[in-house]
Amino acid sequence: MGMPESPLWDQDTFRFRDGVTNPSSEDAAFDGSDSAANTNITHDVDTLLRCRFVIQQTNAIIDTGQAVAFELRFERNAIGGFLEVGTQGAGAIAMRGIDGAPVDGAATSQVLGGGANFFAGEYKETSAGLVTGTVTADSGQVSETEIEFCFEIVGSEVSDGDTFDLRLFVDNNAALDSYTVTARVTANVPPPPAFPEELLKKSKQNVLLRM
Repeated sequence: MGMPESPLWDQDTFRFRDGVTNPSSEDAAFDGSDSAANTNITHDVDTLLRCRFVIQQTNAIIDTGQAVAFELRFERNAIGGFLEVGTQGAGAIAMRGIDGAPVDGAATSQVLGGGANFFAGEYKETSAGLVTGTVTADSGQVSETEIEFCFEIVGSEVSDGDTFDLRLFVDNNAALDSYTVTARVTANVPPPPAFPEELLKKSKQNVLLRM
């Protein structure tokens, strides 16, 4: 008798929630302010951002109840490999929470995907240890789950135009078996506020008075 088959995982779909100023549930419907599925975005630094992933099990496993934990990783400017969020990379990507709902670890339901055999993932916003959402694969069926992360690009650690590719890994540091899509967010560093004209005039006047 052969060894039980292990599940194969694919990052099938992603979707950014562009505006998360107002707290919303872990399973809030996407709306017109959000980018379309599998669409890369540019986002202001130091501003909350959420991204939801559909992870599909692409083979029908034989054994039952296999638990797996996923973690969010990023690669900066397409070089250097994928680093754990909040633990490496000088904090360029940091997990951040929203006051109020949702709460870290809340179970997700099917919002973005469409597979017939859905099992709950998690909403994650913690920076403690590995950023994981633990799910259990059903036996003998091809399954999918959804995991959503809340984070921000740390302005003090990045440059305008830096790109960040986002992929989920298994928590034993292994990449998924395939990536149909990879999410990318580009950092936008807003220019400093313009010096008010009236203050500029007063500053010039003070200089003249001192002469």
